[in-house]
Amino acid sequence: MAVFTADPQIVILHGREEVGSVDPMLLQRRVEGPRLITLGGRSWQVNYVDWKRHRAYVEPSDRAADSKWSSMPQPESYALSDATRRVLLGAEPTGVTLSKRAIVKLEELRGEYINRVAADSTVLVREANGRLRWWTWAGARANAVLAAALLEISPKLLDEPRAYNNWQIGLRGDATAGTMGRALRDIRDTLHSAPTRFRPSIDARALKSLKFSELLPLDLAVSATAERAGEPERATDISERPIQAVH
Repeated sequence: MAVFTADPQIVILHGREEVGSVDPMLLQRRVEGPRLITLGGRSWQVNYVDWKRHRAYVEPSDRAADSKWSSMPQPESYALSDATRRVLLGAEPTGVTLSKRAIVKLEELRGEYINRVAADSTVLVREANGRLRWWTWAGARANAVLAAALLEISPKLLDEPRAYNNWQIGLRGDATAGTMGRALRDIRDTLHSAPTRFRPSIDARALKSLKFSELLPLDLAVSATAERAGEPERATDISERPIQAVH
């Protein structure tokens, strides 16, 4: 008998109509109030997740969906997010031929993100509305670990536990590069001594997505699910970089 597991996609259904699919990670995080997602250009409220069948049932919502994901429901790997950062810094994509329109669009994006990328550091940017965003370009799984670490080490710095996406983490408006630097030193030291200390928060209902979860003790099932949702090695890499503040 062969036993293996893989990260399945969750099919999103509105009635019998298939709206699309999302990575399980999007539905595993704990939320307060209704769970909202953006898919197919609109907001949806998730009413029920059938973890065994890998399906979720939704209905249209007039509320703004989880903008923390910036309409990007699929978690990116560190490699992809970091490649995006390097291209925005000026690296030319290899193995592809860009059309004239793509070249123009790429230059527009480089201009738009010029203050959010840096060669050797992460970037802390204060937006016009006063909110802070920490641009790590680490991918959602590494950012999930960093958000969990901030929640434990210095919770007053974090906007809210789920305020992150593939590229950035939302911070409170009174956070500074200095306070972030001190928190990151503690996080870095902890990650070096205990790499799996900081684990993303997992909704208990999401444990059904783990094969044979009913055969595992609860703490082990939570640990296995959280391990899939995080990349502590990449989070450690990010914690070792200096922070550059941009106003």
